[in-house]
Amino acid sequence: MRVVRLREIEEQIKLNTVELQKAFAETIPMVAGTPQLVSWQAQDKVFSVAYEGQRLFPGFQFDDSGQPLPLISQVLLVFSKDPDRSSWDDAFWFFGASGWLDGATPIEALLKDSQSVLLAAQQAVLGNEC
Repeated sequence: MRVVRLREIEEQIKLNTVELQKAFAETIPMVAGTPQLVSWQAQDKVFSVAYEGQRLFPGFQFDDSGQPLPLISQVLLVFSKDPDRSSWDDAFWFFGASGWLDGATPIEALLKDSQSVLLAAQQAVLGNEC
């Protein structure tokens, strides 16, 4: 089951990255390794996953103008308290349904209920999935 889910998430991340590159090509270079993305990642404003030798940045982290959503950095700060987490763990969490969000995924709740997303992230780090 995790293999199927991994393929679904990989495909979604690839699509999001391609969409980002197209949408913001003139204002924000959205190719892995560009200074802006590297800077944002170093500041824990966004995260990326390794996929087939590339760094891909899931599109849900960005607003309509290509800027990082502020909530992402708050969630990443919470996740940083778990030294065993990987960026793929973060991606799985964002794409997975959460009982703390009434069955919605964190991606679905990002813009609707940021406090609940942050609470769900805190509970995930504590191992309190519901």
